[in-house]
Amino acid sequence: MCPRQSSSSGHCANCNHPVSGRFCPECGQKTHIKIPTLWEFIHEYLHHHVSMESALTRSLWLLAAQPGRLTEEYLLGRRQRYVKPLQLYLTISFFFFVLLGLAGGAMVYFDKSDASPQTASLSKAVASDPEVRAAFGGDSSQDSVILSTGNQLSDLWLKRWGDHLGKEVKRFREQPEEANAELLHSLRGHAPFVLFSLMPLFALLLRLAYFGRHRVYGMHLVFTLHFHAWLFLVLCLGFVLTAVSAWLFFAGTPVYLWLAQRRVYGGGKFALALRTLGLLLIYTVLVCLGMVVLVSL
Repeated sequence: MCPRQSSSSGHCANCNHPVSGRFCPECGQKTHIKIPTLWEFIHEYLHHHVSMESALTRSLWLLAAQPGRLTEEYLLGRRQRYVKPLQLYLTISFFFFVLLGLAGGAMVYFDKSDASPQTASLSKAVASDPEVRAAFGGDSSQDSVILSTGNQLSDLWLKRWGDHLGKEVKRFREQPEEANAELLHSLRGHAPFVLFSLMPLFALLLRLAYFGRHRVYGMHLVFTLHFHAWLFLVLCLGFVLTAVSAWLFFAGTPVYLWLAQRRVYGGGKFALALRTLGLLLIYTVLVCLGMVVLVSL
């Protein structure tokens, strides 16, 4: 039997305000409360957050169908009817990690039983070309990449990283299909963490891109949260429609970012195109660096 608290003392259990009805007149909490069951948790979530009239549904629709509109609504002060930017991002990313866990931690972009001719040719080239082997560590029997800076501490770190890199190169040489599959799995698992950690930098890039507009950093951060929420929404779609998700992520992202900036920041089409290109190029480099660091650990 679930433990229950009530207002038998005539005061709210939350704020200790005198109560006489079903709800506290001061804080709004129910006067008769109990620990909910699992079904009650699910019912409450579905009823308040996923119904067609809910703020989450309205927010997801604007996020997906009208780039930049959700940010515009927030900046105009229309906030009660929508989910707040950080909450929306966390909700979508939470669903992504749930789906990732249910899928066994990986999305299938590579089938080792159906290796492409390009992958096979690349693997053979790595295995047979002595110049390529030398670039990655010399003799095929060597399992490390020798790097040196002349500094003892740096050389120690580089030696460890070189040993790791050498082992990975050997695996790609000896078992290319399995190595490719594991690499894609690792990239898939690390990408969300990289995107999350780089959001403040993306907002800073937006501030630099619109330096003369006298916009506060918080505005760019709201835009960034909504943009990354859309990215995670596309990643969630990939668990159902892999090809569509991949197309939207790589081809649709520049279009979405351009449309969102046009609605929120305004400006000429050509200037927006240059800003979009610059933002994506710099951000892609940062994401790639972050992925390399995490995958190499």
